[in-house]
Amino acid sequence: LQEESREACRRRKEQLNDGSNALTICLAINYGARADILQAAQKLAQAISSGEISQTDMSTMNESEISKRLCTAHIPDPDLIVRTSGETRLSN
Repeated sequence: LQEESREACRRRKEQLNDGSNALTICLAINYGARADILQAAQKLAQAISSGEISQTDMSTMNESEISKRLCTAHIPDPDLIVRTSGETRLSN
């Protein structure tokens, strides 16, 4: 983003976040979920290869093992999604 846009986001965040409520704003600009999922799968494969995750653990593995390796792992799930491109589809 251009500096002017980043500064506008910072100002708005300061206005909205007065310390009484937490607010997370996430701009997914040119975000590709497929690339993110691939990267998470590679991290998971590395964890298995290095022994961080055992064969026993693999039998009880669930989606959280992928989720915590996504680049969005540190952000809460969204309550609102705005698509400015005119697209109306969402995947999950």
